[in-house]
Amino acid sequence: MLPSGVIITQPTSAALLREPVNFITTVPPTFQTVIVVLEVPILITLKARYEWEFGDGKTLVTSLAGAPYPAMLINHRYAEPGDYEVELRVSWSGTWRAGALAGPISGTIKQSFTRDLEIYTADTIFTK
Repeated sequence: MLPSGVIITQPTSAALLREPVNFITTVPPTFQTVIVVLEVPILITLKARYEWEFGDGKTLVTSLAGAPYPAMLINHRYAEPGDYEVELRVSWSGTWRAGALAGPISGTIKQSFTRDLEIYTADTIFTK
């Protein structure tokens, strides 16, 4: 029932050492659905909390899904070249409503997404 998603990076490939990599997810920041229990429709409204692990020990917790260049709301610079596994953990919390009754949903629902990312060194050439 939860929306699925992916991790998108800019650049999409050939990310360079010490240059910002932009991160975006297609998991929306909010989500609504209706479930029916004993013939009673219940509106579920959820809000996402994103925890990014960039694979090099650095993390970021935010309520933002990111944005394409030039906004670059979520970006990270890698200090070492190599292969990294980026992980995004999404925690959903929210409320329910059934007619005039409403309340918070206790606990959270969690999802996890990963993406492999390779960071390359950039050859430096000085010209006159």
